[in-house]
Amino acid sequence: MRHELESLMLALAVGSSVVIGSKRFGVPYNVALVVAGLLASLLHLLPRSPLAPELILLVFLPMLVFEAALASDLSTLRSAARPIAALALPGVLVSLLATGLIAKLELGLPLEIALLLGALLAITDTVSVLLAFKSVPVPQKLAAIMEGESLFNDGTALVLVSLATVVE
Repeated sequence: MRHELESLMLALAVGSSVVIGSKRFGVPYNVALVVAGLLASLLHLLPRSPLAPELILLVFLPMLVFEAALASDLSTLRSAARPIAALALPGVLVSLLATGLIAKLELGLPLEIALLLGALLAITDTVSVLLAFKSVPVPQKLAAIMEGESLFNDGTALVLVSLATVVE
C-alpha cells in the first residue's frame, strides 16, 4: 500500500510541476500534461499497479469533471442558464443517441456497447476553447455559456456513462 501511495504522490507531484512549468513558458497546461504523460508512458515511468475504481470515481473524477466549477462566476452562469441547459442536457442526449445508433448500425456493436460509446463521446472537452477565450476577448455571456456547458455537460455525460454500464 505504501509503495502505491508513493507512486501516486510522485505522479501528482510531476503533474503539478508540469502545470507550473507550462504557465512559466506560456504553453497551455493541457498540452504540456499530454506530452508529459506520453513521455512517461513511453519511458515506462508510470506506476505498474492498477488504481482501484473507487479511488478514481471518488477522488480523481470529481476533480477533473468539476474543475470548471471552482473558477466559474455563479451570477454569470445564472444569466446564461437557458442556453447552458439546452446544450448540456438534450444536447448530450442527442449526441449519445446519434453516436450509439451509428455505432450499432455501421460498426455492428451490441446496443449496450454502442450506447456506452455514445455516452463517452458525448463529453465535449472545451478546455482548449476556454484557454483561447483567455487570450482573445470574447463576450462574457459566450464565455459563461461555454464554461457552464462544459461543467454540466460532463456531469450529464458521467451520469449517462454510469447508466450505460448498468444496462445489460
